[in-house]
Order: sequence, then C-alpha cells, then structure tokens
Amino acid sequence: MSSSLKGRPAWVDAASVGSDDMVLLTKPDVSGVVSNLESRLRASMMYTYIGHVLVCCNPYHWLPIYGEETVQFYAHKQRNDAPPHIYGVAEAAFRAMVLEEEKQCVIISGESGAGKTEASKHIQSYVAAVSSKVGDPETQAIVERVKQVFLQSNPLLEAFGNAKTLRNDNSSRFGKYFELQFDRFGTPIGGAVSTYLLEKKRVTKPNQGERNFHIFYQMSKCGKPKVQQSLGFGPASKPGDRPGGPEAFELAVAGGCVAIEGVDDSACFEQTLGAMKGAAGMRGREVDSVLKTVALLLHLSQVDFEALEVRGAEGSELTAKGAAALERVALLAGAGADFAGALLHALTHRELQTSAPGLGHSETFEVPLNPAQARASRGALAKTVYARLFELLVAKVNKVLAQGAAPMVGPAPGRRCKQDAKSSIGVLDIYGFEVLTTNGFEQLCINYVNERLQQIFIELTLQAEQEEYASEGLAWEPVPYFDNQVVCDLVDLKPSSGLGSKALMNCRQAAATGKQEQQTPSQPGILPILDDVCKALHSRSGGQGLDAKFGETVAQLHGGHRHLVARGGPSGSQGFTVQHYAGPVDYSVEGFGEANRDGLRAELERVLERPGSGPLSTLFHGQARVSSSSFTAGGLIRAQCASLVAALRECPGVHYVRCIKSNDRRAAMALDLDRCAHQVKYLGLTENIRVRRAGFCFRAQFHRFYDRFRWILLMRGGTTIALRRNPFRSDRDGCRAICKAAAQTLSCVTTEECQFGRTKIFVRKPETYFALDRLRERAVGFLASRIQRGWRNFRGRKRCASFNTVNSNSFFVAYYPSKVIRSKSAKGRPSTPRAHPVTRVGV
Repeated sequence: MSSSLKGRPAWVDAASVGSDDMVLLTKPDVSGVVSNLESRLRASMMYTYIGHVLVCCNPYHWLPIYGEETVQFYAHKQRNDAPPHIYGVAEAAFRAMVLEEEKQCVIISGESGAGKTEASKHIQSYVAAVSSKVGDPETQAIVERVKQVFLQSNPLLEAFGNAKTLRNDNSSRFGKYFELQFDRFGTPIGGAVSTYLLEKKRVTKPNQGERNFHIFYQMSKCGKPKVQQSLGFGPASKPGDRPGGPEAFELAVAGGCVAIEGVDDSACFEQTLGAMKGAAGMRGREVDSVLKTVALLLHLSQVDFEALEVRGAEGSELTAKGAAALERVALLAGAGADFAGALLHALTHRELQTSAPGLGHSETFEVPLNPAQARASRGALAKTVYARLFELLVAKVNKVLAQGAAPMVGPAPGRRCKQDAKSSIGVLDIYGFEVLTTNGFEQLCINYVNERLQQIFIELTLQAEQEEYASEGLAWEPVPYFDNQVVCDLVDLKPSSGLGSKALMNCRQAAATGKQEQQTPSQPGILPILDDVCKALHSRSGGQGLDAKFGETVAQLHGGHRHLVARGGPSGSQGFTVQHYAGPVDYSVEGFGEANRDGLRAELERVLERPGSGPLSTLFHGQARVSSSSFTAGGLIRAQCASLVAALRECPGVHYVRCIKSNDRRAAMALDLDRCAHQVKYLGLTENIRVRRAGFCFRAQFHRFYDRFRWILLMRGGTTIALRRNPFRSDRDGCRAICKAAAQTLSCVTTEECQFGRTKIFVRKPETYFALDRLRERAVGFLASRIQRGWRNFRGRKRCASFNTVNSNSFFVAYYPSKVIRSKSAKGRPSTPRAHPVTRVGV
C-alpha cells in the first residue's frame, strides 16, 4: 500500500462521501440511513459511525484498508480524528482499558453473512499489534505466544464450528467470546475462550444447499495416502470421485453441497493441523485421536439399519453396508468385535424402567427399536460425540492460554504475576437473527439469544442514557423505543413456583378466558413449556405426539399474547408465529420434542466409557452422566445465555459493531435497499440516532474532566492555577472556569453545548468535545514550549557565567587587536604586529 504521507495510508486521504457520523444526517430516518450507507459503500467506504457505534456493511470484496500501516495510523487516535474503521473501535476499547484499568467488551451483532467473524478477527489482530512490548526476552516470548495462540485459534475453531450456509460460505454455527487479559502496562498475559450454542443438529441434518462443518470436507479431501489409510477411507464410491472423498459419506452429502467456490479444503486442512499444534498445543497422538474421532463420525453416518422382528416386535438389524461401516468405527475406536457388538446392541435397544406397584422398587427391561428409532439413536450419538470433541478443543486452547502466563508467576525480579491482570478486552461473535423457509427449534434458540443481545443494546445505549440524564437533573425529551423484555419473557420466563402439572393446569384455565393481552408472571415461557411437556412424556420414543402436545399447550397459554399467534387450527399443533424485534417469524413445532431431548441414553454412554474405546473413552471418561429424561437442550441454552449476559454486564465499557449484509447475491460493492432497510430497522439504528441527537455525546465526572482539561486555563494566563491540583471550591467550579476560558477561544462552547449535572459535565456534540481536546493539546504544547524556552535560557546563562573565568584582556585583545597595537606604538615601542590568540565566543 502506498502512502501519501509518512505513516498515513493513501486511502485515508480519499474524499469522504456522505456522512462519517450518521448522527449528523439531515434526514435521520430509515431511508436517510440506507441512502448514506449505499453512497459510502459505492465509494469503497464500508464503515460508518453512529456516535460510538460502528456500522459495517459487508462489501463482499477485500478492500486495501488493513495492514500494519493502517494499524500504526489508528494507534493513539481519537475516533473523530480518523475515518470510521474497525480499528477505531479496537483502539477505543484498548486505550480505555489501559487508562481506566477496566474491563472492555465489543459486541458484534448482525444476521448471518453480515461479516461478524471477519470483524472479530480484525479486532483481535489490532489488539495483538498495539499491545505493549516490555520485559526481558523470556517474558516477551511468552507475550508473543499468547498473541499467536489467540490468532491461530481462529482457523481451528472455524474448521470445527463453521459451515457453508445459504447465506454465508463461512458461517459461524456457534457463539464465541474471546477474552484477552492484560496487566497494568497493557501487556497481554493470558486469556480465555468461551463458546455458546454449538449447532449440533448440523452433524446429522444440514439444510438443503448447505454443508456440514468444514472439518469433514477438509479431512476427506486432504489427498494424503497415509492419512487416508490411517482413517479408514476406502475406494471411491463412483468413478471420478477421490478415494475417501466427501461424496462417499452420508454425513457430508446430506445437504447436497460438498464444495465451496474458491476454497481449497485440502489447503485449509493444513492450516487446521498447524492450528491444532500451535493454538491447542496438541502433539502426535492427540492430533491423531482428534482426526480419528472425526473419521469415526464420517463412518458412523454409513451405519444403517433395516427392519427385523424381535420377540414379536419391530426391531432393527444392520444392513450389509452398515456392518462394514460399523467395523471401521470399531477399528478407529481402537476396539474389537466386543465393542462393535455392544455398540450395535445399544443403538438398537432401549432400557425402560417401570415402578412395580406395591413392591417399592423399579424394574428395568429392554425394548427393541425400529430402524427409524435406531437411526435417531445413531444421530444422537454423533451429535454428542462431536459436541464433546468441540469442547475438548476449546479446553485445549484455554489450557495453552493459561500456561502462557504461568511462567510469569513467581517472585523473580521483573516478573509480573498472573494475579496482576487488571483488565481485559472481550469480543463476542455469535450468529445473528435467522429467518428460514422452515424455522424450528434451532432458529427459536438463535433468535432468543439475539433478543437478549438486543435487550443489552437497548439498556446500555438507549434506556441507560435516558436514566442517567434524569438522575443528573438535565432537561431531556424522552425518545420512545421498544423494550423487548416482553418477548424475552414469552420465550424463557419460568415461574418461581415451578411448572408442575397443577400449576400448568391453572395456567391453562387462566388462559381459557381469552382476555389476557400479554404474558403474566404466572405463565411459563415457550422453552419452559417445552421442558415440562418433554418430562411429562419422556417415555415416548416418537416425537409426533410430543410436538402436538407442545403446540397445543403453547396455544392455550399464549393464544391471546400480542406477540404470539397460534397457527394450524384450535389446537395450534402446526406451529406459531412470534413477533420478534426483527419482525415476525413462523415456527413449525415439528421436531421440537426430539431436538429438546438432546441427552444421550445411559446405555450408549456406558459403551463409550469403556477403556478400550480409544478416543471415545477420552471424551466420555470422567464426565458426569446426565439422564436423557432430565437434560434438555432448551434448559442448557437458557443457562448459557444467562451466563453470557452476566459476563457482558460485568464490563463497564461496552462497544458495539452493527454488521449489515449488503445483499443476498454476494455481489461485490452492491447494496440491496430493501434488505438494508429491514436490517437498519431491527438493529435499532434510527432509534440510536435519535437518542444521540437529543442527548449528549460525551459525559465525565467533574474531577476527571478537570484533571484532563485544566491545562486550557494556561491559554488565559492561569499558569499557577493550572499547575495546582484544584484551587477552586469544588471540581464543578473548576470545570466552569475551564469552559469559561475555552469559550473565549471556541465559539461552540456555550451553555447549551456544555451542561452541568449533579456529578458530571455533559457535552452535546462530538465536534465540541474534540474542539476542547484540540485546545487542550495546544495548551499542553504551549506549556512544553515554555519549559523548553526556560531550559534554553538557563543553559545559556550557565555558559555565559563560565566566561568569567577568562581574563577580560583576552576579550579586548580578541575583538580590538588594532587598538592594542596603536597604544603600544604611542609609547615608542616597536610597532611590529604580533600574532595574538583569538578566542571566538558565540552567545
């Protein structure tokens, strides 16, 4: 990249198009926002601000606006001093963390394909580039290792957690929260990675036109004979297919897509192997164990069943193809025929417990499963194994990050202890709001999490501002906004009294009146209702009756809710529509029951815990066994979401990146107006603009404002006042004096622009604040120049004083030699001139 000025990227000097900060738009409605985003995207400007919120339009084209030169340009700059950029958000978070010694987090939101993952990578790379480099060589090597682990963990987690979808070729099918920990000097000393809501369903049922997780295709296309042989890949299933390629496995072809245009899965596999060794700290045997587990899942998808009569009931047996696949599964697991037989029995039979009347104990017996039920057991096994493998990889990454800071612990001089970690920067990247042709349990969970994230955005950027202004006693015109707490309660509210059958019956009777307009505290949400129905009907192996019961209960309890509409007749068995913040979404209840009952049966876990089951025993040995009847996916999602929200609320500094998908065609530098308008509306951008226009862009406690801007008093001869801590009666009076002094130079500093609350000073416009900041820099420069001038005067006087040791006649002779000669000649002495030493003195 060429530079127009030293250290200044060339693209920075390009003429700005539209408004950099949409708070200053003359037409701050949806059409005005969309028009501004479109004009800027056409000019290759993908970033725009709304106050402190960054809006990013996915250009579907790589722009030359990143790299080391751009990093150096944004370092130590205020947001208003540089064009909008993801580096500007990263710089603001990093500097606030260093100066305030407080936790910071960046919430990246938007729908699938909007560019959230790429934004997360840019933030991580920027923080890694600008973080402090101090300490001895050994400490510095540890710091660099922590940085590299964070950067290398991206290809590893993407390989096992991302997939091609209809909207995005590299869609994150899980949520991740990266947290990089720093000491008081801004040096990274450790970190942690938390993951949420892995889409396990994709392992068995990817949507049509989509792929499974990337790792399955990377490994089956690696093309290395030794790897192919060790993983049990056989010959091609069809002429022209690569031996052991994805076309040979049901798991890889279930979605009807096995390749991504422009992506070399074989090359990506080499990157994944490098990340497993670098980011996860794995070596030979551990890497082989992970690869064998992935290959085991590929072969497990080939295990199929056919009907067989067992003791007068419909049971299952292996097909010829399924028997060969099961042998490969046992071989990869490092077990023999005993393991294969035990696994087959657990897949085709189920244990049931019944209580014997009057005997006080339960009886256990086995029932055979038909082919459909056996395939469901196989699918549950595959999803559980893959989820635990993913958790293992995350745990390995966290272990390496923890070990990176471990050598710093100790009393050695110059070493900083891990306990010195004062603050951290977290980056949340989670898949966005989804609306598909057919929406089920997974889409409800994804959209529920996005409802919670939207609620945080509302509270921290809209509601919190209004409450703060009111508490400070400032004049404020309330801005109306939609509080989506009612939708969150509709999905997840669980009454404190529990959901017993009697309580559920009371809720149904109350709902039968048909007069309630919204959910009352006594009514459970959709997910708690699903949990209750699953527990009540846990003995049913089929999901049709369970789904119908669930739909009927939702319709009875929430049929009159203003944000829910039951569909499919009086029973509501076909589905329901939820009015989310992003718009209405139609959900089909089909498959809700089986998706929620996501636990693995105890008989299958016992087989996998055997010591001879190779890599599987590593995943299952020592794990707490959870009953499939008590464990629910909905309950886990609610718990994970609550943990995520709690972590985000702990961060005093929250920064936002709102990503917008420019079009569905993935056309470069093109923006679909209707699609963009829909996203602008549900992201709440116009509401954010209205709040920024009605409120104040900057606020600070009086003492903080005085400490930062007291140097402005120097501009009006207040040198001694500025150098003293605070000669005024209070910090508030000091701030008033600063504004009065600034008003003599800046016309924008008025009583309307700068208002004083009870504990804080508020500045309305960003331009006013940055004008104050520039005036402060001038004052600091003025003080620095005075210090330099004083030092030069002192040094000059000292040099002049040293000349007193030199004879005064020497000065006279040096500067007036002719007068000396004439005076001697007048006395009759020889007038022959003599050479005199000349001393040149410069003052």
